[in-house]
Amino acid sequence: MKMNVERTYNQVTDRINELVKICERKKWSITQKPIIKRPASDRLIKRIENKIAQPIPEDLKKLFRFSRHVEFRYQFDETLSEEFNQNFSGEIYWNLKELPLQVLEFKGWVEAFLDPEFNDPETIRKSKSKSDWKNILPLISVPNGDVITKEILCMKKN
Repeated sequence: MKMNVERTYNQVTDRINELVKICERKKWSITQKPIIKRPASDRLIKRIENKIAQPIPEDLKKLFRFSRHVEFRYQFDETLSEEFNQNFSGEIYWNLKELPLQVLEFKGWVEAFLDPEFNDPETIRKSKSKSDWKNILPLISVPNGDVITKEILCMKKN
């Protein structure tokens, strides 16, 4: 059964609003008030694909067709149970218009990572053998320097 896009949009905005209420009730800091923009057009998605010179996977296109930009961050000082004791913040984020900059920054990060001046030959060899960096699309850069990526699966033509 195909879910109605408007219904999904409303469900996500409702959940984010619930998170805002929890943050306010617990006196957690909201470091980025919610931003939930309307869907990206196929024309905008195509324009971004042309800028980054690679396709956006269909599942990410669906995400961007849902909303081209979603952002919300919060932080807390509260001590949580043992299983969550390393947690101190939360974030929801994606932004289609920022994708070209993220791709550019990711390519710079990969070049530095594979540069023998900054890394040992064995690490470089293992990294090159494990991943085809050209088929990785960065989606989110997080504050600790990590990048959440999406692998682009290329279908081989027979």
